[in-house]
Amino acid sequence: MKKKIIKIIILVAFIIFIYSLVNIIIWNRDNDKSEKLKIKTNDIIKNNSDPAKALLYVNPDIVGHIYVPDTSISYVVVQGKDNDYYLKHDLSKEYNRSGWIFADYRNRLDGTDKNIIIYGHDSMFSSLKNVMNENWHKKNKYISLNINDSDYMYEVFSIYETPKEDYYLKTDFNGDFDKFVSDLKNKSVYDFGVSISSSDHILTLSTCSHSGASRIVLHAKKIN
Repeated sequence: MKKKIIKIIILVAFIIFIYSLVNIIIWNRDNDKSEKLKIKTNDIIKNNSDPAKALLYVNPDIVGHIYVPDTSISYVVVQGKDNDYYLKHDLSKEYNRSGWIFADYRNRLDGTDKNIIIYGHDSMFSSLKNVMNENWHKKNKYISLNINDSDYMYEVFSIYETPKEDYYLKTDFNGDFDKFVSDLKNKSVYDFGVSISSSDHILTLSTCSHSGASRIVLHAKKIN
């Protein structure tokens, strides 16, 4: 009986090992494919006189491009019909556990959004954790965002890590925008000294932490 139990334990351990190994292989494959797609699209942006038009041939869901200094974040941004599809599909619309960088489906992206929200898995937005480093947020304050062929600059005003919550994932406001941004500023681990009024528009970047137990969040104010 004791030998039988040992055999079962060994078998279970072997199955777990194989399962973990397969997951690592798939994860690395998906990450590698995502990186190649990133390079391809960034090359299109650099080498085409009309990159917006050229990118639409890659994927008609592409709505722009985001760049965060001193991170690896330099991606074209897509927008789906919901906030689920691009969690598990890449820019080629193929199943990929790394997903892609995408804007909230509720955003209009016509210049009227009070809060543009952009999501990304830790595998693609992993370097967003750099913003929690004091050396980063002392040197870097600006994020470049191109939406529908228009260039915008945003100034960071809040960075923090938070449990899985959705209070900051808000796109419509009924007179409570001032309180909303005040709460976001109060949560920041660093005081950027940026003032925000009810007439401002903001950008929110959100990704899961490496453990997946919390979210790393950045908020920035549109300055032009």
